[in-house]
Amino acid sequence: MKNRLFWGISLLLGLLVACGRQTSTVEPAFYHWKTRYSPTATEKESLKKLGVSRLYIKYFDVDWPEDATQAQPQARVDFAQVPDAKVTPTVFITNRTIQKTGEANCPALADKIFSLIFSLHPKELPPPTEVQIDCDWTVGTRAAYFALLKRLDARLDSAKIALSATIRLHQLKYPEKTGVPPVDRGMLMFYNMGDLDNPQEDNSILDVAEGQRYLGKLDQYALPLDAALPIFAWGVLIRREKPIKLINNLRIESAVDIPWFSKLSENRLRVDTSHYFGGHYLYAGDEIRFEEVAPGALLQAAQLLGNGMAPAARSVSLYHLDSLTLAHYDIQTLDSVFGAFR
Repeated sequence: MKNRLFWGISLLLGLLVACGRQTSTVEPAFYHWKTRYSPTATEKESLKKLGVSRLYIKYFDVDWPEDATQAQPQARVDFAQVPDAKVTPTVFITNRTIQKTGEANCPALADKIFSLIFSLHPKELPPPTEVQIDCDWTVGTRAAYFALLKRLDARLDSAKIALSATIRLHQLKYPEKTGVPPVDRGMLMFYNMGDLDNPQEDNSILDVAEGQRYLGKLDQYALPLDAALPIFAWGVLIRREKPIKLINNLRIESAVDIPWFSKLSENRLRVDTSHYFGGHYLYAGDEIRFEEVAPGALLQAAQLLGNGMAPAARSVSLYHLDSLTLAHYDIQTLDSVFGAFR
């Protein structure tokens, strides 16, 4: 009788705990950052297996080239295929564009961005439910950038379309300095957290311990937050102890057996003889720091964010959709990354 009572009480307590535990509804997503939307069979299969229902597709960049007199759209997307998912048009704006445009002229720039987005949006797709702006604004460009967002939000709101903005870690940690953007949602970019320009940096893409330092008030941020995690890789070309170039999709296994490279560490090689490599001319004495995100570190980052973010319905996106990148992660690992937020 006592055993039955014990197990009955234990079962009741377990049910109460389960009922009291809040969970999140996760929408798996990917970023698409190429200028041509034409996913491969491998990419389509990965999206299907992972149950991806949303794509953040970069429609174009906005930059202010050194010889220009105004902001200019660049790298417009070409839809060779119609996406089989909900699409969030995403626009990347350089901080110097905001700085040079100025607060008074940013609303007019917002109108141009609005018009170009919808001129590029495939007619076969329904209108988007969300538009996202990606800009690493600073304290100095805060007022101008927020003026742009307010104008764009007003245009989108009339069409019942939400506006979101990317949030870097320094903007998450110091909202009193950088401000909170006047948008409906934020996308926390949990990567590029190291010092890329520091030749002694080990991995500027993802350092979980470094990222954790910015998350003290994660669940208190004044916007509902989605999350983005990295699955890309690159090589940092270092010349005379100064990083000068990024070589995308470069991993150390593609170079470690080349005889004119010398291994300096687990992720660094030195060029012993001047040579072409991957379409780039390297000089003797150059170094390449290979940076990538190991599956274990990716999952650790997902668990850290999943445990720290307030339970909610949110999108969790991987950056970015590319066959070369997907080849380095099995579906179970990526599925576990999404699952860490539930």
